[in-house]
Amino acid sequence: MLTPDWTLPVAAAVFLTTLFILNRVLFRPLFQVLAERRARTTQVSGRVQEILDEHQVLHEQYQQELAEERQAGYKLAESVRTESLKEGNNRVAQARRQAESMLANARSEIEADLDSAKRQLTREAEETARILADRILDRA
Repeated sequence: MLTPDWTLPVAAAVFLTTLFILNRVLFRPLFQVLAERRARTTQVSGRVQEILDEHQVLHEQYQQELAEERQAGYKLAESVRTESLKEGNNRVAQARRQAESMLANARSEIEADLDSAKRQLTREAEETARILADRILDRA
């Protein structure tokens, strides 16, 4: 069995003295450095989160503006397409009117030529009939 002797209080005193010295020289500064590190890490983490939040807001604004600009581009393209279709339809209508006018002119020229040809044929037929009648009457 163990019997306590004078070395036990001396060992306890050495242990407590060493613990006190280590606490003052090593542990307190170490814990202070760790606490400061933790505070800085927390501060940096908070700042990083703020920056991420700001970035998220800016990203959402960018996406919204991009969508609005796309929509404006689509509207502009649609208006250009509509205007182009109107202009194309106007040109087709104008070409159709010109074609109809040309066709009407051609018809009237053809009718005039036809009337002229009919009159000439009628005159030639009358002339031929007169000549034939004269020949028939001269022989008879």
